[in-house]
Parts: sequence; structure tokens; C-alpha cells
Amino acid sequence: LLPLGGFVRLKGEDGDDTAKGSFGAAKILTKTKILLAGVVMNLITAVVLFYGLAVTGMPGLGNLEPEFLAHTYAQAPKLVVADVATDSPAAVAGIKNGEYIVSGNGKALATNDELRSFTKDNAGQTVTFVIEHSGSGNRDVSVKLRDPGSTQGYLGVVGQQDYKIKYDPITAVAAAVWVTGALFVATIVGVFKLLAGIPMLVIGLFSTTVPAAAAEASGPLGILFIFKSISTLGISYIVLLLANIAVALAAS
Repeated sequence: LLPLGGFVRLKGEDGDDTAKGSFGAAKILTKTKILLAGVVMNLITAVVLFYGLAVTGMPGLGNLEPEFLAHTYAQAPKLVVADVATDSPAAVAGIKNGEYIVSGNGKALATNDELRSFTKDNAGQTVTFVIEHSGSGNRDVSVKLRDPGSTQGYLGVVGQQDYKIKYDPITAVAAAVWVTGALFVATIVGVFKLLAGIPMLVIGLFSTTVPAAAAEASGPLGILFIFKSISTLGISYIVLLLANIAVALAAS
């Protein structure tokens, strides 16, 4: 009864056991229902989770969002720090994951492109960023950027545009179904890309490179690191990750 997930092996699943009551003895229609039950439940789980996000504030999903549905901003677009490189100017200045970069030298920054352009234009100089930390307000942080021509990034952070959109309770149903379907299709495409990359993966065993599709795959340990990283962004991102995993299980 605990909703923790798990593995179930049906009696006669391998086809050798055809005794009454086993999977091997079941009719085709019954087998189909059994095999689809897990897929359907995972999709329903995803729809429910996405619905909860849609009415409270769903993190931006880019091209997966249903642009044809009316929405409002639960959180206006802001630039969040997704990662800080070790020993980088940002790390030395005390900028942390999950914090927001509001502006640089008084210039508003809302996208990673704007941040990249700003740091390039001010490479080698000491600039002042306004940093916002959830629950503790804003603070000014002075950072000495790396010199012009640096290949490591002038500030040393990975920025990401962070915003949340919300829908009215009725429209949220359509939004949740749309996002689940779009993510399901995207996952299926990703699985095919992974399968197509298997020959290159085998070749990669004898080289230092890894195919892009294989590099994007994560096992249980990888998911744990993703969960740890994304948890700094708030509960809505954790729910988003859980919904993503539910869709991935349905598609796999």
C-alpha cells in the first residue's frame, strides 16, 4: 500500500508456466490489460502531478508548454544559478546554486544570454551583482571577472531562466494532459535516439568519447544527483522531476 514503487514479477510471465491463474495461461486481451496497467497508472500519476503544478505554478518547460492555452505568471522570468564552478570568481564571491542574479552594475539580467554578454563586455573588471536568495532578500556581491579571452567562463556559473506559469482550474486539466503527452512523445523519441546510438556506444568503449544519447542517460545514482541538485530550486521542481520520472517509466 505504500506508494514507493517496485518490481512485480507475475507468475508465468516467462511463458513456461501455463497453469490456470498464471500470466502464461491468460488470454491476449487479459495480457494486454495487465501490461498496459502500469503504463496507464504512470501517465495518470504524471497528469495529476502536472495538474497540481498547473494550478499553483508550473516551472517553465519551453517548447513543451501549451502556448494555445491562456496562462498567467506565478513567477516572472528570472535568472537562476543552476551551477557554480569550483574556484570560479562566482564561487570565491559566495554566489551559490539556487540563487537569482537580478542585475549586474545596475543592468537587469533575466536570461543566460544576457548574463554571458554582460560578463564578456566586462571581462577582467570588478562588477557588482544584485543577488536574490529566497527568504533572505537581496544582497550586493562584488566579483572580479576572469580576464578577456578566458575559456573557462568569466563568472563561472551556469545560468538558467526560471519562471512559473499557472492556469485556471479548468484550463489546467488540458495543460496537464498536453504536457504529459508532449513529454511522453519526447521521451519515446529519446529512447529511439538512445537505441540508435548503441553502435556508437560500443565503438565508444574503445575511445575517450561517449555518444550524446548515451551521455544523456541516467541510472538510479544519476537520478539521485539530479534530485539533490534540483531540490535547491524548491518543491515545484521536485514535483516536476517526479512527473518526468513517471512519464519516463510509462514510455520505457
